[in-house]
Amino acid sequence: MTTKELKEEAAKFRKWPEKYTISPFAYILNERAYHLVDYHGRNPENLKGIAVISLDGGPKSDYKKALYPLTQFASAVSNIFTVMGPRRKLTPKFYEDIIEAVETSSVPKDETLLKGIQLFEKLIDMQTEFNRLYDEFEAFYTESITVKNVFNKKDVDYTLSVLAKLDLMQFKQGHYLDENIKVMHDFLEKLSDRKIRKHLSRESKNFIRGMNMNQYLLDSRLTQYEFEYSIIILPEKEQIERKKAEFNKEVRQLIKERENQLRGHAAM
Repeated sequence: MTTKELKEEAAKFRKWPEKYTISPFAYILNERAYHLVDYHGRNPENLKGIAVISLDGGPKSDYKKALYPLTQFASAVSNIFTVMGPRRKLTPKFYEDIIEAVETSSVPKDETLLKGIQLFEKLIDMQTEFNRLYDEFEAFYTESITVKNVFNKKDVDYTLSVLAKLDLMQFKQGHYLDENIKVMHDFLEKLSDRKIRKHLSRESKNFIRGMNMNQYLLDSRLTQYEFEYSIIILPEKEQIERKKAEFNKEVRQLIKERENQLRGHAAM
């Protein structure tokens, strides 16, 4: 299977002057490889149509069946890299440098500072686990998916599990901060002491400034986690399965909304 042949197949369902993007990975169904194609304007987000293509032939029913896992996997991968990816840039060192500045300073370590340090130590643990899981998935994607250019049901399940875990971690960190908002607020105020600030790097000062701004946005951001709040009392394993089921529900809804945009064999 060559890129040229795939492009020729994708071009059969293109309407002028559209552009198209072929999914870099294929789903294997009944020993045939199926690719998802997005037809769009100059901006890839301006979606005009969708097709499932294959150079291996196959019955029309298989094209329709392949649409779900192709959409499912592409959406999950996109969520991990575009939504969770920016959070991966936050490293434990941001928190560690501030803790070190507090401990190095001559400011008496009162209850506010001690509670603030405990808060940051908890955030370090949370961020470390988030980054570890993200890096693990990135390695899997780079060393497996992009090498083989194919994926199967097992790969889909693993990807959905990672997405669910990362999203739950993000929610739980926000929930934890919300429960300790006064501790964070008081601690951040203490960090403005000149005796502490002189031990802070410019990067740390910018990080503190960002946290100061974010604490006032926390409530509005947590409103998007209504579903997560509804399952927070469940065992972690069940939370993950519920999240995966909810994501799959959203994928089915997305496919339904795009029915009129389907082209080729999957639309017949």
